[in-house]
Amino acid sequence: MDLRVIITGATGLLGRAVYNEFSACPDYRVTGLGYKRATPPLVSMDLTDPGTVRHFLADAEPDILIHCAAERKPDISEKEAEGTYNLNVRATETIAESCNEAGAFLVYISTDYVFDGTSPPYDESSKTNPLNNYGKSKLSGEKAVRDQCPDSALLRVTLLYGGEETPGESGVSIIAGNVVSGKNLVMDNWQVKYPLFTPDLAVVIRELVEYRIDHPDFHGIFHWSGDRPYTKYEMGHVVADIAGIPLSILKRNNEPPTGAPRPKDCHLNCSKLEKFGMGRHSDFRENVRLMMKRFGYI
Repeated sequence: MDLRVIITGATGLLGRAVYNEFSACPDYRVTGLGYKRATPPLVSMDLTDPGTVRHFLADAEPDILIHCAAERKPDISEKEAEGTYNLNVRATETIAESCNEAGAFLVYISTDYVFDGTSPPYDESSKTNPLNNYGKSKLSGEKAVRDQCPDSALLRVTLLYGGEETPGESGVSIIAGNVVSGKNLVMDNWQVKYPLFTPDLAVVIRELVEYRIDHPDFHGIFHWSGDRPYTKYEMGHVVADIAGIPLSILKRNNEPPTGAPRPKDCHLNCSKLEKFGMGRHSDFRENVRLMMKRFGYI
């Protein structure tokens, strides 16, 4: 095989992991797209400029496009609704149209936040009801993909962490920094999250793509999630235990968090992909320990 793969958001938390996963395989010729942080060999591109995107994809003729780029922070999505819509919806629509024209297999990364968190676990056919602008924008992105490029994969995922380049790049690394520095020690114990290690998800995406190569009719909505539930308070306990910090310094907040409305528990049922033999879960505690070591916390 010599398949052309394009990855959007290749400078971001997930996109870097996906770029590295596919670049390590000789079957793929990989092009990564970023924006302000992109340096060669990555290509800098404003995905909200439809003309530029259409022209680039028409010339590139991708076989596969993995769309990781998004505004993924709920509070920013509330404050910057127009920018969020332009990136999460309009750019997705442009990409989906171009993939359909090129005959490329599109993998669109969506989120568990398309659900309201009141009746987990959620399978791929569960009713969507996003509570905040981030979830609404990603659900609109899903609709754009289904409308413009129906022969595609929509992959809903949970809280991402792993491979952080800066301490503030993921919710898990922020928690680690706060606990070690003794800041913001009153932690949310209301919302349940399922942290998902980005290298694990990158493997699942590669497996999904490889299954599609062997089964050309393979498409639809899929879920992948971390395999263990944690509140922020419980993640803080993991960090404190690794660092040898007394657990008593952490205080729990059992009320819903402030800011953009959050769903309480969006546990995803991942059995659909598991039935196809896909999936990887690595150990949360060990991943956190290695991240803390990388940032000099231990």
